[in-house]
Order: sequence, then C-alpha cells, then structure tokens
Amino acid sequence: MAKKYYYGLVIIIFIIAFYHCIFGIEQKNMWFDEVYSWNISLESPKDIVKIASGDIHPPLFYITLKYWTNIFSDTVFAMRMLSTLLIMGGMLWTYKICRLIKITDKRILAILALYSVSPVLIYYAQEVRMQCLNLFLTTASTYFFLKLLNDKKNIYGAIWALCATLSVYTHYFALLILFSQLIIIIVKFYQKEIDFSFARKMFLFFLIPCICFLPWLPTFLSQTSQGQPWRTSLSFPQIMDNYLTYFREIFFSYYWSYENKGILTAMTIFSLCLIAGLIIVSIIYLLKSDRKKLPILILFFIPSIIAILVSFRQSIIFSRYLLIIVPYLYILCIFLIFRTKKRYISYTMTVILLAASSYGLSINYNNNYKNNDYRKIEEFITKHHSPNDKIIVEPHYLGWILKYNNRHKLTSLPAPDILGWGLQMQIDSLAKRSDIKNIWMITDFASMEKSDYGELNTKMKAIGFNADSLKDKTFYLYPEKVRASYYYK
Repeated sequence: MAKKYYYGLVIIIFIIAFYHCIFGIEQKNMWFDEVYSWNISLESPKDIVKIASGDIHPPLFYITLKYWTNIFSDTVFAMRMLSTLLIMGGMLWTYKICRLIKITDKRILAILALYSVSPVLIYYAQEVRMQCLNLFLTTASTYFFLKLLNDKKNIYGAIWALCATLSVYTHYFALLILFSQLIIIIVKFYQKEIDFSFARKMFLFFLIPCICFLPWLPTFLSQTSQGQPWRTSLSFPQIMDNYLTYFREIFFSYYWSYENKGILTAMTIFSLCLIAGLIIVSIIYLLKSDRKKLPILILFFIPSIIAILVSFRQSIIFSRYLLIIVPYLYILCIFLIFRTKKRYISYTMTVILLAASSYGLSINYNNNYKNNDYRKIEEFITKHHSPNDKIIVEPHYLGWILKYNNRHKLTSLPAPDILGWGLQMQIDSLAKRSDIKNIWMITDFASMEKSDYGELNTKMKAIGFNADSLKDKTFYLYPEKVRASYYYK
C-alpha cells in the first residue's frame, strides 16, 4: 500500500474515532461516579489526596480534573472532553505500539478501525472517570517499555518509569500492567534476548515507580484490605460469566441488559467463541512461532488472570478495570485472524468484528442515559415543588447531582440541604430545627445505610411531620430504587 494512502486512511480512522467519542457527549446525564469526580475536584489538591485516601482510588485523576476544569470549565462537555482526548491519546500509543512490533500496515488499519468503533472504549471516552487517563498512561508506558527493549536508550527507560508512576497513582489496576512488564523482562532474559547487564538496568528503571509508590503504599494496603462493602466474593462460575460479559461488552455494548433475549444469546455465543479461539490460537501460534508478539500476549492475559483471581475475593466490573488491556485484545485478534493463509477468511472475520462493534455502538447511542438517570426524579420534584420547600438528601447520589445542576442553573430547584450521612442523623438534625416546615426527603436505596428507610414515615411523624401521599413516588433505577417523599408541619 502506498504510504500516502496509508497515512490518509490512518487519519480518517482517527477522525471517525473522535467523531464517535464526541457524538452526543452532552446528551447523557452524569451518573453517580461522574458527579462524585466533579464534587471531589472542587477541593484543594491537599484535600483531594485526603479524600482519596478514604476512598478506593488514588488521587491523580481528581487532581488532573481540578486543573482541567479550572482552565476549560466544569461543564459536562468540558469534563468529558478530557476523557475523549485521553482515549484518543491511547489510540495514538496503540498505533505506535503496532508500528514498533512490526505489524503490517493493513493489519494496523484493521486494529485502529476496531478501536474507532469500540463500544466500550467510546462509552468510557464520554465519562468523567479515571479509566481513560489510566489507559493513556499504561499504553504510553508500554510503548516506551518496548522502545527501551528495542533501542536500549536510557531516555526511554526514564519516560517509561514516569508513565508507570503516574498510572499507578491513577488506578491500582495499572499495577497489573507494571507486573506484566516485569514478566516480559524475565521472559526476555530467559530466552536470552537480553543479557544480564541490560536486564539489571531494566530492573532499576522498574524500581522507580515502585519506590515512588511507597508513600501511598500504606493507604493502598488499607483500602484493598477493606475493599468495598457492596462488592462480594464470587464463585468460579460467576467469575467466568463476568469474564464472558467482559467480551460481550467490548464488542457489543457496555449495557448490562438487552431487551431482545435472542440478540443477547447470539452475543453471548459470539463472545464465548471469541474467548475460546483467542486462547487456543494464542497457545498454538504465539508461544511457538512469533516472539515479537509475545509481550502483547502477556499484557493481555496476565492482567486477565490476576483480575479473575481478585474476583474470588471481591467482584469487579471487568470492562471498567480491564479497559487498559482492550487495545492489546484488538492487536491479538487481528494478528491471530491473519495467521490463516486464506485471506478471504481473514477479511471476513475482521468485517464480522467491525460489524459487531458497530452494532454495539448503535446500542450505546439508543440509550440516552448513563446508569442512574435521576432526571425523572428531578422533574417530579420540580413539578410539585413550592418556593418554601426544602430538599433534604444525603450528600452523595442525588445530592451532588442537584448541587451541580443548581450551580449551573440547569434546574429551578434550590441547592439541597445536607443534614447528615444517614437517615437517623438527618432526623435528629430536623428535630432541632424550627425553621423547616415543608420538606422533600430523598432516600436512595443504593445507600449502604438503608436499613431504616422503610420506617421513614414513622420517624418523621415522631418529630411532627405529616406525609403527603400525593407527593410520594418511588423511582426504580439501576442498581436500586429512589424514593421522593414530601412532608409538612
């Protein structure tokens, strides 16, 4: 293929990917995790570090978001554009990795085409969370790691160490990529592709992110030992089902459920065949005949295996935490597809993967909300709200969404009052207030402290508030329900 046509097609694919990322970027509401990111970014860097230490993720993304919004504003478009640009940066690093490991031009085009219509990558490219920053940094670290292996220049080792350090302060699953890179060093040394002197130098570079992570290590150990209460241990069949879902979400859509059971069954069978084929062909071809692609095999399967092992202790959402290895999956898929000598089979299979992903994109586009759609709750309260009404919420979930919408004048509702984290704390605070007569109580059953939500009317009556049944409604959302209740004295 003539170079001018090749580079033209590369640019076109990048443009297609960018278009898909920004298509409807503002139309979907921010869900809980996104508005949580925004709320933390309002704090000072010092307070962000303090808050992050009590959460489950490291602080770099929130600090990055803070300075990004200081420059470009905190509109939904501006905040999600950060993720879009990072996912595009990850696409650039994927392209450079492909060039580095000597993949042919036509196969690179196929890999980039898969990236450009990837439902799961584009879903996260429109989300105000750390997954895209993590993907950008880990693919960058992989590129400079492989560049160091090829050219043996210290500058590449320094950049690799920097990217690796930043990535582990973005998301803990970046440690899986760092560990995979360590495995690659050991394998390369064992295969005598690198000598002892160079292996020692690579280990020294490897130690840099490890040493830089030491100040955060006590926090990391505390967070991982406590885990997240809503994540439970899984059995082997449950884990395998989750891993199968991971492949289904990569090629068909991030959404958990589909209205058509027949389509869901077809997607599941497709994903199962893909996993089986990937594992079998990887073992047959990559381990025996092509050492240049071995790092990609390790970078995909080692994080997958570790994530599966982690799931025995605590469930994870594979498509979220293993987004960082999706580019390596695409590289493996295209490489293995083109191992067959019959090109019409290779091209047909590539078209099938592209068609599946394009269909998955259409599923994404047909859903006009992300996870929790609180807009209908907001609309209900707005319809029945009076000027003197107070809105009482816990500070998370709907509280932060109302706070954001009020700040940006996206709602006529006043900013909510925060009287405590749990229902009983709110009730105790209300009992001491004489200035509140008419209130909306919002109880989100996704809260960890929901055991007494069923006693809300009784508790409110005990402190002098009467319930208005005409202004009481329950909304069923993923993963739980939300109840809006009105009380008056």
